[in-house]
Amino acid sequence: MFSKEGAFSLVEILIIITVIGVILSLLYNLQLVGSNLWARDANRLELQLNSILFLKRINRDLRESVDISLFADNSILTIYLDGGESIKYFFRQTAIYRNEEKIITCVESTPFRLENNNGLLIINLSLKKDTESYRLIDKVSIRDL
Repeated sequence: MFSKEGAFSLVEILIIITVIGVILSLLYNLQLVGSNLWARDANRLELQLNSILFLKRINRDLRESVDISLFADNSILTIYLDGGESIKYFFRQTAIYRNEEKIITCVESTPFRLENNNGLLIINLSLKKDTESYRLIDKVSIRDL
């Protein structure tokens, strides 16, 4: 009556479904790992670029300064310019502001320290976003001020 030559058995179908499931699971995990790596690298790149831009900006302001002062547990750096103008950098929560304008986020602690004995302003910038951390230290000589 019925011929079995053109049909698959239940065991064959279950094996094929299992193999396809394993292959799809491996492909999904591969995509997930790639996505996580991309997000981690994007966070790291953002931290690096933000810190470099911050350091360039503060170094430019320091080059134009005639005096500097550090207040409130090293969280407020005031840079005095010619003509009586001043620029205030301050750390609040997880950000650094320049004259009330937020210029960098994800900051872990106050980055400024003034060493009067050797005339250095040390900028110790520690940034953290999700699982990525980045630390950058810059030393600026202020002897000429």
